[in-house]
Amino acid sequence: MNKIIPEQIVLIETAKWFVKRGCDLNSISIPRGKGYTGDIKSNLENELKDIGYDKKINYNPHGADIIAQNEDEIWKVECKGLGSGTTQTLRNNFDRALASAVTYFDEEDKQQFLVLAIPNSLPYLQQLLRINKSLRKTLNLWILLIDENDHTVNEYKPEDDIKGVMKKQKKFSTEDLIQALKNNPELRDYAKSLIDNNKI
Repeated sequence: MNKIIPEQIVLIETAKWFVKRGCDLNSISIPRGKGYTGDIKSNLENELKDIGYDKKINYNPHGADIIAQNEDEIWKVECKGLGSGTTQTLRNNFDRALASAVTYFDEEDKQQFLVLAIPNSLPYLQQLLRINKSLRKTLNLWILLIDENDHTVNEYKPEDDIKGVMKKQKKFSTEDLIQALKNNPELRDYAKSLIDNNKI
């Protein structure tokens, strides 16, 4: 059973990551609809205030979940939480999130960065292995992984090796691992190579 990580946690932790990086939050799209509880906007603003950010934020129901910028850069972010759906549902959710991030690419006066912010959870990690490094470099696509336990944010630049993410994954059940290996031939081959090379 996957641990559920709501999208609002991904959104809030990602927004805080940008503030700590010295960016202004230009625009945020608050998730809404079935499954979203509480006053996400107030929670976000309180969390930002706690780290000293009190600038005005434009809330936009359309477009990127977060648009952040500094003097030289503009960042466009798609956030996705992790629900309790089937493997196929989670794969579809991941594919939609990736497709959304790509659509944010546009001509900009500043250096442009696209970002996919997702939980650091096995179902999404195995989907990350499907994204070619050359594609990430072409799109300047960064991956932000939000830890499912302490909500820390780990960044992966376009040139970083996504396979290395698996090595940093925290403990998960044997059942989760077996299911992941059955569903993903690339992950299965990678695990075999680690075993063959005495790395695990």
